[in-house]
Amino acid sequence: MISASLTDAELATQLARETGELLVELRTRMLREDASPWYMMEAGDALAHQFIVD
Repeated sequence: MISASLTDAELATQLARETGELLVELRTRMLREDASPWYMMEAGDALAHQFIVD
């Protein structure tokens, strides 16, 4: 959860860290499913975008 009292730099750091963790989880799951690199890239872009805008 994002705190309203963060500075811009702290917010950017937290968003980057949490987005990175989600992307690593997605990559791990998709590698197990033998997904194509292009599909993983598209899914990662969509996941990161959705997380950041929500």
